[in-house]
Parts: sequence; C-alpha cells; structure tokens
Amino acid sequence: FRFFLVSIMPDGKDIIYDESRLKGYQAFCNKIYNTARYLLMNTPEDYTVPANRPELSKIDLYVLDELYATIEKCDAALAGFHFSDYALAIYEFLWKTFCDQYIEMSKVALKDAKLKDGALFTLYTVFSAALKMLHPVMPFITEAIWQRVKPLAGKAGASIMMQKYPTPDTARIDPAAEADVNWIKEVIMGLRNIRGELNVSPGKPISVLLQNGHRDDRERVSRFDGFLKALARLDSLQWLNEGEAPLAATALVGDMTLLVPLKGLVDVQAEVNRLNKEIDKLNAEAARLDAKLNNEAFTARAPEDVVAKEREKLADCQKAMAQLNEQMQRIKAL
Repeated sequence: FRFFLVSIMPDGKDIIYDESRLKGYQAFCNKIYNTARYLLMNTPEDYTVPANRPELSKIDLYVLDELYATIEKCDAALAGFHFSDYALAIYEFLWKTFCDQYIEMSKVALKDAKLKDGALFTLYTVFSAALKMLHPVMPFITEAIWQRVKPLAGKAGASIMMQKYPTPDTARIDPAAEADVNWIKEVIMGLRNIRGELNVSPGKPISVLLQNGHRDDRERVSRFDGFLKALARLDSLQWLNEGEAPLAATALVGDMTLLVPLKGLVDVQAEVNRLNKEIDKLNAEAARLDAKLNNEAFTARAPEDVVAKEREKLADCQKAMAQLNEQMQRIKAL
C-alpha cells in the first residue's frame, strides 16, 4: 500500500485510489518474494559474493548496465522530489528487466560451469541493490528478505536500513552487451509469434532453421545457442544454404530469417477447422461493417472521425482475412 501511494503521487495533485492498481503492486510484492526464493534455491550453502568480480557473460553485463541506469533515474527523481518516477523506475527494472528477462536467462547460465559464478555474482549484486533502493517505500518485505539473503550474500550489518544506498558505475560496462541481449529477445519473440500463429504449445520443442543474416548473426547463434534452445524450447537450431528451405513459418530478425518447418508440427485438419472458424467470424464482421458504410444514412449523419474508424476496422478485417487465408494455404500444403 505504501508503494502504491508513492507510485501514484502526482506533483501537487490529489491522489486517486485505485483498487486494481493496488492489487497489481501486491503481485509485484509476490514477484520480489519469489525472486528471493529463487536465489536461495540456487545458491550453494557456503556461497558468499566474491570481493572481485568474476568473469561475466554479455547477459550479466547487460543487466548490470540496466541496474546502473535505473539507479541514475532514481537519483534524479529523488533529487527533484518526483517520487512516483522513483517508484516506477524500480518497478520497471525489477519486474521487466531483472525478473522477466535476466532471471529466465540465468536459469540457463546456472547450469553451465563456465557461466555459473558470473550469474550468481550478478543475481546477488543486482538483487541486493534493488532491495536497498526499494527499502524506503517497501520496508517490511525488503527487511524480511534481507535477513534471509544477507548471510549468503556476505553482507555485514543487522538491518538493511544500515546499508549504504547503491551508487551507479559512472561508465557503461559493455555497450555491446545491450545489442546482444536485444538480438536474443528479438529471436525469442519471433519464435513465440510463430507458435502463437500456429497454435503450437509453448512447451512443445520445435526445430528452427536459419537463413541469410550477417557474420554477427552467425557468431551470436554460436555464442548463445544454449540460451536460445532453452528459452525458446528448441529441439535444434541450424543454418541452411540457399535454396534448401522447406515449407515453413517464418520471422525476420534484421536480415536473418527464422524458419520453423511445418511438417509434423501441427494437426492439419484441426488447424484448418480452427482457421475456418476465425475466417467465418471475420467475414461476418466485414459484412456488417461494409453494410454500415454503404448505408447513406450513417455516412451522412455520423461524424467524419467515426466513419473513418469504421473504414479502418473494415480494412483491418480484410487484412486479417488475407493473412489467415495465406496461412490456410500453407497448412493445406503439408
């Protein structure tokens, strides 16, 4: 509730209570607690954070850079008394960058002997800094977690409130790390979109073929092969030569083409039935919109922006139908 109040505190205006938003921050508290559990479950009993930074992966470097950028945002917000900006900067970083992105990637790193030390160092460095940043607006949860995480992290002091507030590194650690992680995210998003279009379960392993791209793409595929296979649930990931491509669903990441072979991946008849239902719905909606737009009483009396929106809806329907029909042809060709 305290975090909720700070996050909606506009400059010089009244606070508007919002129960749904309060529940959203309750989920945020659960996310932080589950993150602490994840750290404790994956930490050796005798582990302490090393004084000297171990060798870090590009993914470790990326999240540390994002942490330092967040500290700078929080510092600027507090200096200007913009408390909602301070709270939301922590929220965005912890939920999206650290929990949704880095922790998922760390699950792969913790299983790799070469990456494990760097991943543990980064997990504790980032999470302990985030707890200290959160403490002024979320004192009870951060203190309770600190008391459990503190011995493993090798921190001294009876309470989190006695810890030094984190300061940013003045220079970015590795600017290239951001480009690498953004590339990984684009590949995973492209494959997730294909799964969604084909109605393939997120847990079902798929095979992926690659075409085109540049030398950087090939080098990244080689370096991040393990991350991509684990995070995107891949059976295999390999390059194709020109002219070898089978019938496949595709996505683009820059100039690189991702191909997911369709044969054996979907139940053809079930997918045809599903697509037919979607096309029928769109046909009915398109017919309704077309009749409405051909009704002179509507077009003459309705405001121009309302008529324009209806035309836009019709165009969207027609575009969606074209895409589904194209997908239907690909499925039937299997």
